[in-house]
Amino acid sequence: MWNGLWIEYINFIIRSDAIEAGNAVKRGKIVIIGANDFQNQLILKAKARGLETHVFAWEDGAVGKYTADYFYPISIVKKEQILEICRMIEPDGIVLIASDLAVITVNYIAEKLNMVGNGKIWSLILPVVGSLHFKKYAKEKRQK
Repeated sequence: MWNGLWIEYINFIIRSDAIEAGNAVKRGKIVIIGANDFQNQLILKAKARGLETHVFAWEDGAVGKYTADYFYPISIVKKEQILEICRMIEPDGIVLIASDLAVITVNYIAEKLNMVGNGKIWSLILPVVGSLHFKKYAKEKRQK
């Protein structure tokens, strides 16, 4: 479900920023933070929709490095390094899926590149909320 919602959100952003020149439409560029099995689904969906994928992650376990158009073996917490490369790429959007840690990097880069994002406050709140939900879930499981 979430994967589909992200793809629809990506499509909205890219469509609204696409540059039409006669019949040609600029190929959208998307930055994806993370490249494990779960993020690889997002990489494949973005590519299937004609987006040029730029993926950042540790190289170890990064199955997305084989499916992405461009792979950068940089830790997802190295937001300044990722930002520097993103400035050269000039992406139309930046996304993540299933990673509380990557929220900080995605929101930071979105803000610096004047993209749609959740802002600084959510970089602090989302990981905490996710952790609290997990702790509640774990506690309920132990009590059963």
